Amino acid sequence: MRGFFVQNSRRRAAGSSDGLSFQYFQVANDGVRMFFSTVTATLFQLCFMGLFSFFKKPTIIHDHYFGPLLLVDFKDASKNYFEGKGYFAPADSETEYLIHAGMEGPTEQQKEFYKNLQADFAAYIIKMKPLIENEFRNWHEQFEIKDFGKEFKLVNITIPRLDNTPAEWDMSFTTLHDLDHHITVYFVGDQPTGILVDG
Repeated sequence: MRGFFVQNSRRRAAGSSDGLSFQYFQVANDGVRMFFSTVTATLFQLCFMGLFSFFKKPTIIHDHYFGPLLLVDFKDASKNYFEGKGYFAPADSETEYLIHAGMEGPTEQQKEFYKNLQADFAAYIIKMKPLIENEFRNWHEQFEIKDFGKEFKLVNITIPRLDNTPAEWDMSFTTLHDLDHHITVYFVGDQPTGILVDG
């Protein structure tokens, strides 16, 4: 009788342990399912947003002066800018431009800025030459620009918002002296303030 009681007690104890193990397994399994469900939902959301962004139709405006311009927009609208390209008379070639502007497009001031830059480009070359020469003399001690128009090609102009003056902007060039790098000259107003050579 005592043996039967002990045996059954052991069975009940074993059964109790099995029950706890099962409950623990069930809770753990529910946690795993919840985790993978959350991860799956998050991945789906990210993929959906990515595809939506990928298929989002680009905004292109047609400005009567600058021509077709592609809007690059940000959540912070003050960072918005337009990309395009057009004729630059002093170089007798096309150049790209990056125009910082709102959704309405470039302002009349920015168009005047581009016109004045072309009219005064020879004066800007005189101002830029010493900076470029000093930079290149880090590699070529006797470096000297003899014919800027033949040795350097304008490839990009950043046209700033002109709400505040003096405005900060830049021009970028390629050069036959170093085909693997771009030279960017930075300006505040009409004065060059720095140079960057990168590739």
